[in-house]
Amino acid sequence: MTKLDALVRFIKDFFRARTEEEILRRDLHEALLARNSAEGAVEYATSMVEYNEKRIARLNQRLNEISKDV
Repeated sequence: MTKLDALVRFIKDFFRARTEEEILRRDLHEALLARNSAEGAVEYATSMVEYNEKRIARLNQRLNEISKDV
């Protein structure tokens, strides 16, 4: 197969109508990628909540220490 034959085959395949199975598989793949991305966002948000809860506790403790010293 020459490069020209491969190019023609690629172009024909690119413009042909997709089967229902191909469309469903592509949609499933996109949904899986979207879920993975959303799960990463959840992990990040959970980490940020935990970080800020610890920060709030630390700042409240420090504020209480300062209030006792006065």
